[in-house]
Amino acid sequence: SRFNKYFTFEDYNGEQMFSIFRSMCAKNGYTLDQPAQDYAKAFLNEMYACRDENFGNARDVRNFFERSIACQSDRVAVLETVDKEVLMALTEADLKQAAGEEEGTEE
Repeated sequence: SRFNKYFTFEDYNGEQMFSIFRSMCAKNGYTLDQPAQDYAKAFLNEMYACRDENFGNARDVRNFFERSIACQSDRVAVLETVDKEVLMALTEADLKQAAGEEEGTEE
C-alpha cells in the first residue's frame, strides 16, 4: 500500500513448474522413476490449468515437493531395510499422497 508501482510476473506454466520440481529433486539428491515423473508432470499441468488468484507459482511447486518428501519419509520409516537408492527415491505413490489423492491423506 506504500508503493504506487506494481510489478506483474507471468505465471509459470505446467512445463516450467515440472522443470522446477525436477530441479528441486536433483538439488536435494532425490530421484524420480518414469511413473513418478509422468504423475508430477500431469499434476503440475493440472495445477496450472486450474489456477486462480491465489496461485502461488513456484511456491506451490515447493509445497508439493516438501509434502512429497514428508510422504516419502513416512513410507521409508516403516521399511525393515533401506539402502541409499530407496532412501532417495520419490515414487508415484509418494507424489499421489502429497497431492491428496491417496486415501487417508491431508488435502
